[in-house]
Amino acid sequence: KDSLYVNCYRDFDLLTLCDLNGQLVCNIYGPGWKEKDEKWNAYYSDVYFVNENIIASYVGEKAFIFDEYKRPRGNMPTHFVLFDKNGKYKQTLDVGEMVEFFCVDEENDRVIGYFPN
Repeated sequence: KDSLYVNCYRDFDLLTLCDLNGQLVCNIYGPGWKEKDEKWNAYYSDVYFVNENIIASYVGEKAFIFDEYKRPRGNMPTHFVLFDKNGKYKQTLDVGEMVEFFCVDEENDRVIGYFPN
């Protein structure tokens, strides 16, 4: 709608906001951008435009965790991070549970998440 798209990165604490010609509008660096053990962390999972905002699911922790039987599994987001369309940070929402994926229902003005637990 605004001729923009967002790339999110699982392995880097970075979102890139670009126009439809591929020109960079801005980089959105997260708090883990300069962490020395960043290579072991996971960051963004999904990202959507919602009204005049960008919402992204965010891990910000180790990419792999172990269950109660010490089996490894991929870590999932537990936060939603909200930015405006200029890349300015607005808010973080800790949902307290792992979110496998989410989608946006624009018609009813809501976000729908799938919680595997």
